[in-house]
Amino acid sequence: MRFDRFDICEAYWVFATLWHASGQCMHPESGREIFSRLERLKFQPRPSLSEDTLEENAREILDALERQERGGGRTPTPAWVQHVRDHFARQDGDV
Repeated sequence: MRFDRFDICEAYWVFATLWHASGQCMHPESGREIFSRLERLKFQPRPSLSEDTLEENAREILDALERQERGGGRTPTPAWVQHVRDHFARQDGDV
C-alpha cells in the first residue's frame, strides 16, 4: 500500500458510502465528517466510483478501513491513516 491522496479520497468516499450511509457504522457521525472533509478537499467522485471500480491501491486502503471498522477501532492505526487524519486536522485548523 502506498500513500496516494487520490486513492485515499476514493477509498474513504466508498467506505463512507458503504458503511456510514447504510447505517452499518459504529460511529454514524463520522460518515458525515468524512463527506464534509472530502468536500473541503474539493474531491469529486467519478460517476462510476464504487467498490468494484477502485484501483488496487485504493482497494487495499478500503480493506484496511473496513478491518479497522469491524474491529471497533481496536486494531492499530496504520501510519498512513494517521498521516491522513493529521492532514485533515490541519485543514480543519484543529492542530
